Amino acid sequence: MSCECVIRGVIVMQKITYLLGAGASANAIPTVAELPKRLAEFSDNWQNEIRRLEKEQNENVNTENHKDFEILFESVKWLQNEIVHHYSVDTFAKKLLIRGDLPSLKKLKTVLSVFLLFEQARIMPDPRYDVFFSAILNIDWFTPGPILPDNIKIITWNYDLQIEKCYYDFCSGNNVIDKVIDKVINDISFNQKFIIRLNGTAGSEFASSVINKAMQAAFSPLTLEGMGALLDYYFQVIKPNSPGSGIRFAFESELNNLMKNVVNKAIKLVKDTTQLIIIGYSFPFYNKSFDRKILKAMEPTLKKIFIQDMHNAVGIKQLISRMVQSQEISIIETEDRFFIPEDYDLL
Repeated sequence: MSCECVIRGVIVMQKITYLLGAGASANAIPTVAELPKRLAEFSDNWQNEIRRLEKEQNENVNTENHKDFEILFESVKWLQNEIVHHYSVDTFAKKLLIRGDLPSLKKLKTVLSVFLLFEQARIMPDPRYDVFFSAILNIDWFTPGPILPDNIKIITWNYDLQIEKCYYDFCSGNNVIDKVIDKVINDISFNQKFIIRLNGTAGSEFASSVINKAMQAAFSPLTLEGMGALLDYYFQVIKPNSPGSGIRFAFESELNNLMKNVVNKAIKLVKDTTQLIIIGYSFPFYNKSFDRKILKAMEPTLKKIFIQDMHNAVGIKQLISRMVQSQEISIIETEDRFFIPEDYDLL
């Protein structure tokens, strides 16, 4: 699978970079406007799933767990009440950071991680990722499983598992689920030759046994055991001495070098990009300094930019034109699948 162009008689491999924001997962993960409502529904959804699974599996949840449920529900309600009074969860997180309220910032990240893992366990992933992987994945009959293309890279500000969950479906087959999850983690989550997650990943930075159980709950149909794993994850990660949930915010670079290091890796990954495809990303102010550095790294070779956004594509185009020079900026109006350039050879 290749994507080539001819420059002065020389065949040059096209390098395509996708820059993803919340809109790229909007068919499964709530956007800024929808998040308070979905958080408010969390406790009802959780209890409904428990009742359904108790009936299906013909067993009952330990009554002691119900106390833990209430603690989790109160934490989710706290986050929901707070973000109702803020523009987004990011603005609330930055306020906590400025206040120096790091325990509450950790609580925010932990609650958000559990919420996202649970939502992704009970809801099918955004189908656009499925179409995307169907188009770009290669097959080698001598190597089991899908093969990622060398000339497509992803930079994402999302901390959901939509990419992993869709890729998982191409790997599963009859393999043992733990081995499949390990493959997904190695091929996608921690594969910095293919993807850089600027905001981290919900559920990715804790002891491997907890990660595996929580991620298995997110990838597989929900079970009582899986919901117990999510509950255990919450109480382990919320501890003061735990390394955290795996979510990070751009503005935290003021306290440590982790974000700067991640951006430097992104800059290295996007070098020589010829086509940039921006999907569902609005370039919020608190990310702009990092976005500018990443875009500038592409500028020497960048030929085309495509914007795919359901809400503000024109505004994003105007913003992009002030941040980076490109020969062509186009708006893609298709909404049912992620855009793949016409000159990308799919044969």
